[in-house]
Amino acid sequence: MSDLDKDLCSKSDQSRINVANSGYLMIDFLFGVPSTLTSRYIIREDFVYKIFRQLQKEEFDQGRILVHGLAGTGKTIAVSQGVTLWSLSASVEDNGDSFRVAYWTKIGNVNEDELYDILNDLCINMGLNWEQRPRCLNQVVSCIEEFLQANRSKYDILFIFDDIWDESHLDYLAFAKRAIFTSRFNYPQWLESCQCIIQSPQQLSFDEAVQVLNCYLGSQNSQLALKKELLMQVVQSCQGLILALALLSSLHLETNNHWNEIISVMEMEQAGDRFSQYSFNIYGFIMMCINGLQPEKKALFQLLGVFKRIPITFRSIMCLWNRNEATVSQLLTELDSKALLTFRDDIDINCRYCIIHDLVIDCLQQHPDSQQIDQQRMQAFNQTLLTNYWQFWQQKQLHDDSYFYYHFMDHALKTPDNRILENIMTDLRWIIGKVSVCKTLTSLFRDLRHYMQSIHIEDQQNAFDVTELYHLLKHHQDYISLEKMDFIQFLLSCTNRNSWIQESVLQIIRDGITSSGFKFYMIMTAYPIPSFSYLTFWNDHTVAGTCWNDVLPRFSDINQGKSKIISTNNNGTLDTCIVVIDNHDPETQLIDKLSLPKIWIQEVRISCNGKLIAYLSQEMWKVKDIDSSGYLSFVDEDGVTSQAWKCLNIEFLSNLTGPPMLITISLDRKNMNIWKVREREICLTKKSILCQQKIHSCQILPNNDGILLSWKEYDEDVEKQDKNWVNECRIEIWKILPFLCKQTIRLPGRLERDNNEIIISKHGNKAMELNSIRYLFDSHLNVLVSYHFKGGIGSVLGLLSIKTSRSKKIDAVTFWNTYFKLIYYDPKSINHLVTSDNGQFIAFLNSQNNVMVFRIDGNQINDYSVINCKQNIGQLYFSPDSCQLVTYDRRSQKLYGYTVKGRLLKWQKITKPVKLANTQHQFGDYNCSKVLDSSYTFINCIPYVAKLMKMVDDNLTLKIYAGESLEEISRYDIGECDSEIKYGCYLFHDLDSVIIIQRYKCNQTHWSKLVTASHWHFNIIM
Repeated sequence: MSDLDKDLCSKSDQSRINVANSGYLMIDFLFGVPSTLTSRYIIREDFVYKIFRQLQKEEFDQGRILVHGLAGTGKTIAVSQGVTLWSLSASVEDNGDSFRVAYWTKIGNVNEDELYDILNDLCINMGLNWEQRPRCLNQVVSCIEEFLQANRSKYDILFIFDDIWDESHLDYLAFAKRAIFTSRFNYPQWLESCQCIIQSPQQLSFDEAVQVLNCYLGSQNSQLALKKELLMQVVQSCQGLILALALLSSLHLETNNHWNEIISVMEMEQAGDRFSQYSFNIYGFIMMCINGLQPEKKALFQLLGVFKRIPITFRSIMCLWNRNEATVSQLLTELDSKALLTFRDDIDINCRYCIIHDLVIDCLQQHPDSQQIDQQRMQAFNQTLLTNYWQFWQQKQLHDDSYFYYHFMDHALKTPDNRILENIMTDLRWIIGKVSVCKTLTSLFRDLRHYMQSIHIEDQQNAFDVTELYHLLKHHQDYISLEKMDFIQFLLSCTNRNSWIQESVLQIIRDGITSSGFKFYMIMTAYPIPSFSYLTFWNDHTVAGTCWNDVLPRFSDINQGKSKIISTNNNGTLDTCIVVIDNHDPETQLIDKLSLPKIWIQEVRISCNGKLIAYLSQEMWKVKDIDSSGYLSFVDEDGVTSQAWKCLNIEFLSNLTGPPMLITISLDRKNMNIWKVREREICLTKKSILCQQKIHSCQILPNNDGILLSWKEYDEDVEKQDKNWVNECRIEIWKILPFLCKQTIRLPGRLERDNNEIIISKHGNKAMELNSIRYLFDSHLNVLVSYHFKGGIGSVLGLLSIKTSRSKKIDAVTFWNTYFKLIYYDPKSINHLVTSDNGQFIAFLNSQNNVMVFRIDGNQINDYSVINCKQNIGQLYFSPDSCQLVTYDRRSQKLYGYTVKGRLLKWQKITKPVKLANTQHQFGDYNCSKVLDSSYTFINCIPYVAKLMKMVDDNLTLKIYAGESLEEISRYDIGECDSEIKYGCYLFHDLDSVIIIQRYKCNQTHWSKLVTASHWHFNIIM
């Protein structure tokens, strides 16, 4: 036994004595660290002690070690032994209250999505608790940093990240202040972040080589000492690679001819450059070891090349080989003895797994006649795995197989046959099992998205099923706690009774009752039929920012490639940056990131094709090319070049033949210019419009071939107006190609109410001012206009319908009653007026914080609907060229989507202008017969009261009051009050809804086979 063996054993025994009273064994705090202190692994004392001594240094409390070297040189084993020795030595040397804890994480050759999954699993293993589960790589890194900061006095934590490939991944691991990294690479930029660099030894001594072979051959290897010369020749031929020496155990070593044959294979010239870092024929040697297996065993072993480079569960291997437990265990034990893999046996079948070295997997996947992966064979292997997975799944033999739940989708996407994929993805048992095993929704979301993207046209029914589940989970993900909640009960509570999801859940419950006994569940037997469209809910949201002062996001055009969102993160701080994310996969697909430390960004823009971005800071606009990561220069009419341009606004034009174009509005709002992008420059064209008055609004027309400009012919400041001021505004519609004014519209700038009529104002004050102008479409010239009082005491929305006029000049002042049609009146204000690009929908926010949607049919606006908003809306959009209505909530930095077209909205006919009645603030309710329940809370220090009342006409009414004077802010008529039903209302500070519960006792049992006695029904209304 070596000195290090004795040292480890003595420290292990001493640690058991010292921690016996506390009930802890220090080695139990090595989470995921491979067990290498067995007869299977040698201890390279110099290598291991070098790692151990670095860990023991006092100055290494906050330090990082990089252990690098070729794959197969024993880095992982040496680090594991060094960490184990460090942990065992803690109980002998430390008298503090903190424990030495180590977390081992295998990274490998992964992308950022896979790195997120790996770090998310690390969070779960560390026992992190979070109010909102992290959804991207940066968020999960922040969670770990906060946890370490809070627990720095309790634990002496060491992180080990094994086999890092990507040089940028070390930036995401910055939270690990005390860590060991292993890698086959040694990038120059890593030298700055690592305090100690250790290279794995390049050669083995004769004694070490003998120890390696003795670990596998044991008593059969008594003649090794007689073969010293041949063994040293093999060691020199294979660069002292421990893996190569271990693999010798799979070959016959009885005669000199056997040894010479091995040496000749190693010294052959290696084809290709896949293994060019090795000076011997490693591929030929490993294949020689594999070919030495019996044909059936060789075929089964080669199948293992289909798996990912992570620990492979025993059940998945049983499934792939389609063999029974005893046969699989026997073969894995034999392969382990030949060093072709490492098999961890256990009494519990769910704890058994095997690990295959990356170099061996490379050889299993490589085509024998080329240096590339044999794609055709791998596809066949994946199909075999999927077919057997499906067979085992039907036999209910995979319920605890973590590899199956984590990586089924990865294998399914590599096969052309989607039938098994469809069967699994639409089986709710698999969904429930995955959530239970993975303990996170993120992996499930990614699988559902990949499935929805991979299906064909004929599979739309299954796609619809999965889409329903996907949106359900996304809608509720903020409060889903997978560690605490019953996922089956969640699905029963949040799905409609007629949904395929609830039908599948009920079948799972029935099967469970039959097999494992009774368990109590609550079932929602009915849901309210929406009599008003505020009961519909918004689609899943997208996080587009990190703090309250981040700017309003912008969208690119989905018809010109992948739709993208541009926004800011941490605006105005040291970490200010502009981010561009994928609109369809925002949580994981970061397309571009521009760091601008300490810069305050005022606005951002993105071109319609998503290739150019622009941002405003200190009245200067800059434009950047995403693909080339370089800034574009502005070139004015004199040829003067500037990287930034001082102007009020920039907007991009799209769908034009030729190079991209953009427009700018000058700071004094009196000049509009059109620019053309040429390679790395933005050149000013001769197309410009100069106005005497300030430009009031500038709108790019929906088809992008024109611009709408408007200005007021009078001074907006009432005190500066002369007595003969003219109540007139001008709208000009310009075509871009060719550049000319297509039409001019003259309309009043101020209106006033005269009884029930809206007339042109003759006064400079006490009138409604022109606020918004929106051009609708070209087939029928319609211009949408809104006016409002500056004091917020009234707003109107109207349509200038000029369908019969072909004149280039239209006088809507003289013929006001002919052209103007009143659509909507609000006693307070109309905000965020928007129109869809196809001209079919109008939307705005009314004074009750609800979205009003009007539907356009030809030249008429005949229908409207109301959508309830729980968001604090900072902006309202229609996504480019779509009917997707989007709101931005500044409080949570979330974008909420609502697809207007195709929704079952409650459309109401417009027989006369829609009017929103002014709220009567009155806390006394004289028509109230009885107050059934009340509730109150404080939201942002403002009192809110909910009161549920039975009125004198036996109807139920809910009223909400707010503020110190408890003014009524909303009222809902719920329906008839039933004397047999008990009612309750609940108001919470962290929920933007009032919950009303109706409960009554029921003796009927016909509606479900699960209920056989009297029971209670609960109806919940939000």
